[in-house]
Amino acid sequence: MLLLKPFSRALPALLAASTLLLVPACNRPVEEEPVIQVEAAAAVTVNGDPIYVSEVELEAVARGLISPGDTFGPGDENYDLVLDQLIDQKLMAQEALNRRLDKGAAAERRLEVARERILGNLLVESLVASEVNEDSIEAMYKEQVALQQEDDEVAIAHILVETEEEARDLHQQIQDGATFESLVVSNSLDTTTRMENGDLGYVAPNNMADPFPVVIANTGVGEVSDPFLSADGWHLLKVKDRRTSPPKTRAEMRPEIVTFLTLNQVSKILRRLRTEAQIEKGQKTTNIVPDSALSLESEGDLLKEQTPSPFAPARFPDLPVVKGVRAATGSRGFYAARGLMRDDVFLFAFDEGTHCAGVYTVSRTASADVLWCREALEAGGGTARALIANSGNSNAFTGPKGVLKNEATLKALTETLGVDKATCFLAATGVIGEPLPDPNYVGAFVPDLAGKLSEPDWEAAARAFMTTDTFPKGAGFGIEIDGTEVNFAGIAKGSGMIAPNMATMLSYVFTDAAIAPDLLQDLLEDIVDETFNSITVDGDTSTSDTLMVFATGASGMVPITSADDPRFDAFATALHTLCLDLAHLIVKDGEGASKFVTVTVKGAVSRLSAKIMACEIANSPLIKTAMAAGDANWGRVVMAVGKSLEPIQMDELSIWFDDVLVAKNGARAPDYSEAAASAVFAQPEFTICVDAGVGDQSHTVWTCDLTHGYVDINGAYRT
Repeated sequence: MLLLKPFSRALPALLAASTLLLVPACNRPVEEEPVIQVEAAAAVTVNGDPIYVSEVELEAVARGLISPGDTFGPGDENYDLVLDQLIDQKLMAQEALNRRLDKGAAAERRLEVARERILGNLLVESLVASEVNEDSIEAMYKEQVALQQEDDEVAIAHILVETEEEARDLHQQIQDGATFESLVVSNSLDTTTRMENGDLGYVAPNNMADPFPVVIANTGVGEVSDPFLSADGWHLLKVKDRRTSPPKTRAEMRPEIVTFLTLNQVSKILRRLRTEAQIEKGQKTTNIVPDSALSLESEGDLLKEQTPSPFAPARFPDLPVVKGVRAATGSRGFYAARGLMRDDVFLFAFDEGTHCAGVYTVSRTASADVLWCREALEAGGGTARALIANSGNSNAFTGPKGVLKNEATLKALTETLGVDKATCFLAATGVIGEPLPDPNYVGAFVPDLAGKLSEPDWEAAARAFMTTDTFPKGAGFGIEIDGTEVNFAGIAKGSGMIAPNMATMLSYVFTDAAIAPDLLQDLLEDIVDETFNSITVDGDTSTSDTLMVFATGASGMVPITSADDPRFDAFATALHTLCLDLAHLIVKDGEGASKFVTVTVKGAVSRLSAKIMACEIANSPLIKTAMAAGDANWGRVVMAVGKSLEPIQMDELSIWFDDVLVAKNGARAPDYSEAAASAVFAQPEFTICVDAGVGDQSHTVWTCDLTHGYVDINGAYRT
């Protein structure tokens, strides 16, 4: 809550697209850190194979237990633990060799990658040593102090509520004479400050998330702000005091400065090496990194080879026929500038009487298409006759040109299909901020698509709106509801920019069941919380998120008009199942993903609290990279739970990896086995479970690991 921006605002962000691991323990200049040499003294032998004392020291350094150059021996705390874990690692490696798991092309390549990573680290240690020194640290410190002194600290308090109506009611009560403090305890949803009169202490406004800096700047001491919206909800903010902030000491800022200087050197090294290197990238005719159509001449070779996700199905599933739905796909040329003609647009047409429901991104920079869909859903009363979507260009942050594109497309749909404008829905996915030079670029293609409308080719439609996806995503089935056969089919796209905030993707579900639109809308909003809003790949939310359900009613069943209808539960279960299947497919195709991980938090005070903790775990870069490396570092889970600021009982907190208990009652499990925990993390699919020890509520989210593949894809998204 109230997310702070990292480090000082003066330090520029570095694109850390390096495949290198940084030197551990960056709290001192590299030149002060003597390299630990491998020596002949063995700490223990395992089946005749030695583990050297220096190896134990290196492992302790990597875990942050000691600093480089420090000695680490049997008399030191945690020595036996580190040694036991290395013994387990050695035993597992020996067993892997006995089973000849080091043989074969895949194994040899993975071993070579590990070797390359180690060599890269040695190069970094060598090259940055001359630059990360006392002089450079002092210069950076002086620069930061000068900038820090420009910032004031402000003492603030706030009230957090769910709706604008609640916020305005509280604001009116304050205007009528009620004190700010008297309203906090009974109204604020911020459990961390509610009992402290909403007090957040002194903060640096420029280090706070938007829109707090602007609100603070416009609110005088002793005043209460007008209601405003943040990512957490609606706020009232009181400014209690202002003061000049003292600069951090050199010792306080040193770790951050060393880290920054090291990253900067790595960036410089890589830029030079890339300039001097001969790098030839393969070309492929499918699964293209998206970009703006018609404006790619200067962006070089954007055809990127993408390896299919390890979770990609062997083939696209056979989906049932959904009565009342016709579809067509075609190539409008969004990728033509890259020498590729692939299907990049689909059109769906629905029989009269089709009802629909939708949920969309909550992003403040939502695309023009999303804004139209929200408007059409309300104006049309939940009726639908057409849906058109394109890949290659998101029509987001395109200003008036984006609106003109939509108007031209809607005019083409209404004239070609003879349907009302408010029953037509639009979608676009691809690069943000690139307007089409011709507003009618998509609209001009509608007559061609309309002439090809027929029974849907679900796989073709799923491929037509792919961007960085490595496989088309679809799911569906048929069920019987009170003697009537009803079919469900769904398609989805999404691979990166996936986070639980409506879920960042496009997904469409089609059924020939009959259900009232208001009932369908309420049901979809409930289902999305447990499905698409409970997945995350990278913690980023897009501008084009859309989930829509179209119910044609063409099965012939009597419409479901109430949740009390005995048929409603069967329909709800089917829709929930399909949405969860599609959501899982998106995570399994996460950019660069090699692990599919279920995160469950139980024993929480509320479902929301459990979800917040689960999302902190699932979104943690430290945990996600540990997943990728197979490092069962349960301490990072402890970290994530703690930083959520949600209620827990520390001495009751327990953690499992699958059925392996790694932490119990606020400490490492008595029978903890590093080998057993690592075996879980070595699997392609596993579960992390946390018991918070304070209640009986739970929630589950799904995520994937964070690999170098994610950096490769997104580092080359536009270049």
